[in-house]
Amino acid sequence: MKNISPNVTIYKFPITAISSITNRATGLAVTGYFLIGGMCCLANYDPIEEYKKLNSNLKNVINYSFIFPVTYHSFGGVRHFLWDKYPSLLETSKVSKSSALLLASSLTASYFINNYVTSYPPFKNNNIPPLILDNDQE
Repeated sequence: MKNISPNVTIYKFPITAISSITNRATGLAVTGYFLIGGMCCLANYDPIEEYKKLNSNLKNVINYSFIFPVTYHSFGGVRHFLWDKYPSLLETSKVSKSSALLLASSLTASYFINNYVTSYPPFKNNNIPPLILDNDQE
C-alpha cells in the first residue's frame, strides 16, 4: 500500500468544510425523515405509538437525531439566502465565523426545542396528536 503524503495527515479540516459536509448530511437526513414519514402514512402506520413506549433516554436520542438536522439545515438555508442577498458576506473570515455561528445556534436551538418546547402541550405527558387520521375522523 502506498504511503499517504504527510500534508494529508497534518491538514486540519477548516470549519467551512465541516459546515458544508454537515449541511449536506443534514439535508439527506431531513429527506430521509420525509420519505419515512410518507411511507408510514401510505402504510397507515403510526410510529408515535411506538415512541410513547420508549424510555426517556432513547426518546432524547430520537428527538435530537430529528431536531438537530432540521434546525441545522434550516439555519444553513437562511445563511445561503443571506449570502445571495449580501455577497460581501462571502469573505473567508466571515464564512468561517458564520459556520461557527451556524453550528452553535443549531445546537442551542436543538437543546431548547428538546428541553422546553416538547415539554409543553400537546407534547407533555406523551399526549402527542396522532400522525395519521382515520377516514372516519375529520
